[in-house]
Amino acid sequence: MCIDHNDVSLAESVLSNAAKYIDDLSKNATPLQPDEEGERINLECEFLVQRIELSFLQHNVNAAELMCNNTMERFSRDEGAAGLLEPRIRESLGKVLYKIGKDMVKRANLTAGMEWLARALEVVDPKHVGSERFAAELRFGIMQNLVQTSLKTQVPSDLRKAEEVMEVMVKEWPERLNVHCLSLDIIAAQKLGAEAYHAALMKMMSTIALSERSFKAIVGKCHVLLAQDLQGRGYANQQGNYIAYVGRVSRHRLACNVLDHFVTERLILEDNQGWIEQAFVTRVWMIIQDAHIDEEVIQGLRQLCEAMSRKLAKPLSISATHASQILLWKVSDTLVTGGRWLEAIQWCRVALHPIFGRSGETNTGKIARRLMHCAIEAHDYGAARGAYKSMPSSCQETGSTQFLLFKIALRSLDLETAKRCLDKVCNGPNKDTAILYSCALEAQSMGNKDIILKALSQLLEQADTTAPPEGVNLPAIYGTMIRLILSDIHDNKAVESGNLDTLYSVFQKGIPWNYILNNYSWIVKKFLEAKIEPADLIDPTSNSVEQCYEYDWFSRNSYNLALRALQHWPPQYALHFSQLCVQFIKLYPPENCSEDEVEDLNLRQSFCDYICASTCIALARKQERMEDQLRHYGDARKSIISFREIREKLHPRLTEQSQKDFGERYLGLLGHEFEACVHLEVWDALSGIVEEVAKFGQLQPLRRIGDMILCADAPTATFLLVLENLINHSLQIEKHKIDKIARWIRVLLQKSLEGDLGRAERLVYQVLDICRRQAVGNEYPQDELEWIAASLWNLGIDKNCAGDYTGSKKWAEFALSVAGFVKDGGQLEGLLQGKFANLRTAWAKILKIGDVCRLR
Repeated sequence: MCIDHNDVSLAESVLSNAAKYIDDLSKNATPLQPDEEGERINLECEFLVQRIELSFLQHNVNAAELMCNNTMERFSRDEGAAGLLEPRIRESLGKVLYKIGKDMVKRANLTAGMEWLARALEVVDPKHVGSERFAAELRFGIMQNLVQTSLKTQVPSDLRKAEEVMEVMVKEWPERLNVHCLSLDIIAAQKLGAEAYHAALMKMMSTIALSERSFKAIVGKCHVLLAQDLQGRGYANQQGNYIAYVGRVSRHRLACNVLDHFVTERLILEDNQGWIEQAFVTRVWMIIQDAHIDEEVIQGLRQLCEAMSRKLAKPLSISATHASQILLWKVSDTLVTGGRWLEAIQWCRVALHPIFGRSGETNTGKIARRLMHCAIEAHDYGAARGAYKSMPSSCQETGSTQFLLFKIALRSLDLETAKRCLDKVCNGPNKDTAILYSCALEAQSMGNKDIILKALSQLLEQADTTAPPEGVNLPAIYGTMIRLILSDIHDNKAVESGNLDTLYSVFQKGIPWNYILNNYSWIVKKFLEAKIEPADLIDPTSNSVEQCYEYDWFSRNSYNLALRALQHWPPQYALHFSQLCVQFIKLYPPENCSEDEVEDLNLRQSFCDYICASTCIALARKQERMEDQLRHYGDARKSIISFREIREKLHPRLTEQSQKDFGERYLGLLGHEFEACVHLEVWDALSGIVEEVAKFGQLQPLRRIGDMILCADAPTATFLLVLENLINHSLQIEKHKIDKIARWIRVLLQKSLEGDLGRAERLVYQVLDICRRQAVGNEYPQDELEWIAASLWNLGIDKNCAGDYTGSKKWAEFALSVAGFVKDGGQLEGLLQGKFANLRTAWAKILKIGDVCRLR
């Protein structure tokens, strides 16, 4: 009792008294009876046991060891005394020695611990202690600790001792869990190999009773088999790295083999779903640790799934299913990365096994899509279609699934299915622009022109409302579509307006500000998030060099298309593409262009301005709606103004021939500008245009302008000024024809006589001068002279009636002067002379009467 309560002083006192008693018994000379002698021996031995334990508590190991040796010599090894000892005394001694041995091991004194445990095992010999439960458990505990300590020491003699003890334990306790665990530990310590460890583990799995503790022990030992560096004896032929390879593969598959049998032969019979799932997930985890996965591995896992599916009443739980599928997904990741498509297909099929029936539609669809992808890469389109049909209907309609089906259809030349997939990608509830871009690239890689055009057309529609995915080069995509459309136009001689409209819309997409307008909300959001700078709004993904290259490509191609449209397409397309070319040229960063490049750009823009202006005038003349007509005239005038500015910049650097060509185009545009200004009622600009035209010294452009001003509803002042300038400039041109000028003079004179007599008087002098200098064959028209003479005479009569006799006389004399050039044999002049004489007589009478009145 004192020792049990660690009361050392009291125990020492008690044992001192007991020692005196024992000493007195030993001095007794009277022979004892056999039963009395046995009682004395048991008392003395029990006393020594207590002394051993007390010495150990007092940390006097040497004394405890001395008394232990004496006790063993006198009572255990002496056959006579050993026969008289009671089993309980022997068990008490063994228990004390066992306690001391465990304490030594705990203090890391393994050698001393082994000695004390060996003494304890010797004391509890089954010949003397019997087979009672306590004695058997004590002996089992001693043997277990003896084996465990020997494994720690790793001394060969200790290991041999452990083997001997294990033989006894296996024989006496073949179904005990600890026995099997110790046996496996000895195999690992002696490096007997993976096969020996596997065989022992299989025996352990098949013999022990299942409990939570034994289940965890078996699974844990499978981890030991997987983790330890074990080399099987069957691979002892040393040949470089071959041994390590075989050993490494062997332990993975041996561990999985144990778990396969454990699940199918033991756990399923126990009907413990938790154990089954834990063991299965562990088995899947173990196999993915194997770096050398082959057909044998996947075949074993598939067979396990089939066996579980047949014997289990329901699929794995959600948690176990997800854990297993995550591990299988990692395996397929590795295989896909390595391009091992056929093997990846097998692993995906295992992940879709019915045993994982609770994975959920989303996970099932994800795995099925990977299976489709791998089958496509392996050119097994039948397997890919099978995976598509097996997935849930909700997963079939997703954009990523439709993209994979699109790839299958393209590669198997099923164009109708490919088009349906495109429509579903574009019109689905979750419109993913990135998937649409992928469809376009896939179609391009397959070279199917119709599908590429359809995909890119859908892309253009999406680009109007959705920002492009990161990393996408929009100009490159636009360029691809332009080439395809042009190729289609070239192949089909009959050009459809739909193709041309699509071509024009693609070019429009290449203009950065169209991109900004279409994606305004996205750009504003990014700007507010401070993810882009305001200066980068046009194209935040491109640098200046890339932009120059893109703008140059678009401007050159749009210019070439404008020229092509002039010959082969309706005129509005020539206008569209020339306007686009001008817009792209204006985007060029000036700092990145040399002087020669700037000159080339200006020349190209001038040609486009010329095409725009000419085409706009032609279209305006055909328009029935006033709004459309005025819009075209306005666009024409803008292009002409731009042409004029470029001409002024380039003129000093052009050759003489280039200047002449430029001038001819500019002269034609001036006539268009005059027409546009007339319709737009920009009256102030007309005089300036006439002056510009007059500088070229050509009569025909002036005549065309004159015809236009005569038909225009211009203000009178503007009309008179423009027409007078036309007459003046026309008369300065050599070899001018007087007939057209005479008609203008008649109109101008008629208008001037109604209110601007000063201009009319200048015109009369001009007419008289013309008549005096007229050449043969270019005479002033006689009917025009007769009309002028009559009109001037009538004005003189009107002045006479109004009492303006001086004015009457002036205009009558103008009439007589003009009539003198009428070649009618002097009839008109004679008639007017007679009438003028009558007027002079009348004026004389009036003057005489006036003088008389003044005298009175």
